[in-house]
Amino acid sequence: MKRTLVFIVLYAISSHAAAANSFFNQPQRLCSALISNGLHTSGWQSNKAMPGEWSCMTKFVPFGTVGANGMENNISFYVNGSSSNQAKDIRIKININNASERSQAFSRLNSATQSLFKAISQPIPSELSQAIARQVPITINASFGRIELIFKPGQMDSTKVVLIITHSLSAKKQAAAHNKPLP
Repeated sequence: MKRTLVFIVLYAISSHAAAANSFFNQPQRLCSALISNGLHTSGWQSNKAMPGEWSCMTKFVPFGTVGANGMENNISFYVNGSSSNQAKDIRIKININNASERSQAFSRLNSATQSLFKAISQPIPSELSQAIARQVPITINASFGRIELIFKPGQMDSTKVVLIITHSLSAKKQAAAHNKPLP
């Protein structure tokens, strides 16, 4: 009985991790995840600027009114990978060019982040929602890897939500270190 229970628990854990990783194995689906938010990408394709890399991205989508630097706030969306069948990270980025519309920019980031998590059939961590609302950086360990809310202050404030797969990368590193092929 104990052996069966341990097997069921291990199977449930591994199934959950595999399901969480599966959205990284669907890069074209990821590329269209935020169309409802007005973030249309070029589709999953080989990156001509960086041989061996794959990506899809949007142009900067402006919103709000022009700030002191003559530019509007904007939002963009990126999916990056190193093979045709797997993404390694997903990014939603806002650039705040009009400081008086900072709240609007974070509202836009929150909406896009909510849509992304819905598209990948994952619950959005409450800590991430709270960090976006409070406009504070955070790093969260997730079943698939890591979620980060990163701030880059400067002449133009930038903030991005990044989802990074780490489990398959660490498995590849471990296999390479032991000269073992992956299953």
